[in-house]
Amino acid sequence: MATTRVALVAGFFLLVTTARAENDGQADLDTALVAKLSAQNISDLGEVIRLAQASLDAGLNKDDKSTAQTLLAATLTERAAIVSRMIFEPAKPDQKWPQYRRFALSDLERALKFDDKHPRAQYLVGRLNALPGGDRPRGIKALDKAIELDPDNETVLADALVERGNLSKETEKRLADYNRAIKLDGKHVKALRSRGLFYVTQKKFDEALADLNRVVEIKPDDASSHEARGAVLFMQKKMDEAEKSFDKAIKLAPKGHLAYVHRARCRALRGETKTAIDDLDEAISLNGGALDALLLRARLYLQTNETKLAMLDVEQTLTLRPNLPEALLMRASIRSADGQFSGAASDLEKVRKLLPKNVEVLLQLAMLYSAAKRQSQAIKMFDKVIGLEADNWLAYRGRGDAYLNSGRQGKAIADYEKALKQKPEHSGLLNNLAWVLATSPDEKLRNGKKSVELATTACKITKYKEGHILSTLAAAYAETGNFDEAVKWSNKAVEVGGEENRKQLQQELKSYQAKKPWRELMDEEPAPA
Repeated sequence: MATTRVALVAGFFLLVTTARAENDGQADLDTALVAKLSAQNISDLGEVIRLAQASLDAGLNKDDKSTAQTLLAATLTERAAIVSRMIFEPAKPDQKWPQYRRFALSDLERALKFDDKHPRAQYLVGRLNALPGGDRPRGIKALDKAIELDPDNETVLADALVERGNLSKETEKRLADYNRAIKLDGKHVKALRSRGLFYVTQKKFDEALADLNRVVEIKPDDASSHEARGAVLFMQKKMDEAEKSFDKAIKLAPKGHLAYVHRARCRALRGETKTAIDDLDEAISLNGGALDALLLRARLYLQTNETKLAMLDVEQTLTLRPNLPEALLMRASIRSADGQFSGAASDLEKVRKLLPKNVEVLLQLAMLYSAAKRQSQAIKMFDKVIGLEADNWLAYRGRGDAYLNSGRQGKAIADYEKALKQKPEHSGLLNNLAWVLATSPDEKLRNGKKSVELATTACKITKYKEGHILSTLAAAYAETGNFDEAVKWSNKAVEVGGEENRKQLQQELKSYQAKKPWRELMDEEPAPA
């Protein structure tokens, strides 16, 4: 009997202890609920979160536990929303925005563990992940959930559709989300702007302009919308209208550098170089790290032959972004124009490593090596171009010139002929092929009749005004044995040719007067291993 009584006492004691354990967090929960009613800032919300979590850690019964979890999820979401506004609302983003995003996402993911059916939290996860460097798949998944959870809340639904459209990589799905958002709210500025910018990527400029015009009507004081509208007008080559949009953007937000850069492009295309540079000066004063402004100003300086100023802008750009291909290409151009072939080649080689399959870069490098008389390296680069684009006539022409300049005339002829199949009326190609057919030391390669035909065509195209082409026609006639015609056209070449080539042209004339054809004094260079 005593044993039974002891057991009953022990059971009662255990029951009481368990009941207390289940409700040890009640005081913290009650305090948290009261604190939530008066919470006004992030600090206040942080205290509510602390108390709610403490109540869960201490222990609550089933109903109170559910209350605490709901309170915790709602408060975490509210704090994340406040932090998110610190990212999205300022006209100029705070440099600490990545830190704010991490903090907000941490709160939101924690909230969703307690309540994954909170549409606002899901929407914010999606929107924050839509920012640069975000987790795109996670963002889309969250937005899908937000759209699924609250289909009747048109405001949240429209916002979520726009964000999902921005994250999607599928053209049709993006457009469908934008269209649905605009159908829900015809004045949804972000939806209209996003669809307008989407149309730009599809080169549907009229549709883009219609959306951006609507945005400007709804929100006439938004500088970014005027700027975007101006950019579309610029793409449509409506320069006057575009400039007016940029003027408006600058008036509304005079500290924004991009509108000055856009207006500078308009002015530059109209040939208003000085005012364009003035705009770029202002843009750079507002944002010294504006690479687009620095590079555009460098180009304009080059147009006015102010190479030293151009180089200063390029060097500043490369200080900010050491391996920016566009800046390296521009520096290579400046160095090449100054005869600094080695430095120019070094820049182009850097770009080639960054863009190994960029045909334009390979062509520039090949032509630079050719100009620097490094024909073997030039040929290797032309080979790479032809490997990427088998029908690139410029590469065949350039490689033909490199072969000719290194004495490999047979290979030069083959490349010129390939290039001429694509450009049959190119005077430079016609002239070069005619020249080697008339002057090659190798009798097997010479063909006087064909040379006369090619050179005559080149002369007609250039209206018999190019001394070096007239010289080729003379050489072609000499190869056929018609020295009277050779002397006639050689005299004409001397007459119209510049001082730079006069000595060479006079030597050719003397040869024809002595009834001797002209020969290139180069031996065939052996093919590289």
